Amino acid sequence: MRDVEAEDTEDKYSAIKLNGNPITELCYADDTALLSKTTEGLNELMQNVKKVSQNKNLLLNAKKTKVMDSDKSPASSILIDNEALESVTHFNYLGANIEADGR
Repeated sequence: MRDVEAEDTEDKYSAIKLNGNPITELCYADDTALLSKTTEGLNELMQNVKKVSQNKNLLLNAKKTKVMDSDKSPASSILIDNEALESVTHFNYLGANIEADGR
């Protein structure tokens, strides 16, 4: 039987599955990668991170936050405080280059 919380997370954020478990974030030190199968799910994740961060007196820096879509089309616009996040086709995460095509 599936965990109800995991099922809610999977549905709410269109989570990526890893070994059958919904995954919405990868965290290491002060780096976080948010994962979703849909732009809407990613937008909701971003808004929730922003809300929780603000409750702890932390602010998201929209200029340092990037969005990458693994589909061939460019990522749809995600906004933080009415500022669009930069859409990229590759980025460096923990010393590894991540490409939009999966390489």
